[in-house]
Parts: sequence; structure tokens; C-alpha cells
Amino acid sequence: TQMHFMRSSMEKLETKLRGDTETLEKDYEKRLGKLLSEKNELEEFFKEQINQLK
Repeated sequence: TQMHFMRSSMEKLETKLRGDTETLEKDYEKRLGKLLSEKNELEEFFKEQINQLK
């Protein structure tokens, strides 16, 4: 029964870790998406500024 308890505990831990990993990956993708969109906005802004100076 101790083996069963250990297996059960390890399975719960594995499930939690998998969930945590998925959450981190989604968070990372969201942040990356925001950063890329900010980068694109800045590039557009600077292109406009440069065109106004010409």
C-alpha cells in the first residue's frame, strides 16, 4: 500500500507539473505576442517619423 500511495502522489505531482507547464507556455506565448505587436507598432511609428522628416 505504501507503493500505491507513492505512485498516487507521483501521478498527482506529474499532473500538476504538466498543468503548470501548459500555463507557463500560454503565458509566454501571450507575452511574446504582445512584445511582437509593440515592436511592430514602434517600427511603424518610427517609419512615419522618418517620412515626415524627409
